[in-house]
Amino acid sequence: MLDTPAQVIGCHPIFGPMADPTGQNVVLCPARPGGWLPWFRAFFERHGMQVAEMTPAEHDQAMAFIQGLTHFINITFAKTLSSTDANLEHLLQVCSPVYRIFFAMLCRILSGDEKLYGQIQMSNPANVPIAAAFLENGKSLLELVREGNLDAFYREFQAVADYLGTYKDVARDESNYLVERIREFPPQRSR
Repeated sequence: MLDTPAQVIGCHPIFGPMADPTGQNVVLCPARPGGWLPWFRAFFERHGMQVAEMTPAEHDQAMAFIQGLTHFINITFAKTLSSTDANLEHLLQVCSPVYRIFFAMLCRILSGDEKLYGQIQMSNPANVPIAAAFLENGKSLLELVREGNLDAFYREFQAVADYLGTYKDVARDESNYLVERIREFPPQRSR
């Protein structure tokens, strides 16, 4: 688009189709906005959406975590269930509400269009180094578990907990809300 004389504002609504987008996030990437940026921002805000403004590179880096890594983790988890022939029925019988939420998010992604999720994985070059870092961190943590090194595990756990800071409290409150809501649904079984 930048090869044309057009004014350019990249726009990424970070949500799927829904009747009411109030409270949803939208990313604007003003590459050559001319005078349109205030109008676009006001349009989305008027409809109750939260607008974030960033460069295309910042957007792609953020999406490598928000979409790329999140989808990668969920698909890898499901592949691990499948490749180890885990008994899904038994697992679902012993899920607490927290893990029912995890399975619900996993299945939400895997109920989607494989072409969309494949394109999300393949089209953002920032995904590869983030997924590689995830796998390296997983190997490092696995080594601590193999060694039975509880002290090192505790230090790693505390370091990442400290990194999350006060957001942990907000997220715990949000997840407590989700736990209470999912308890309203009877547990489902597989197949």
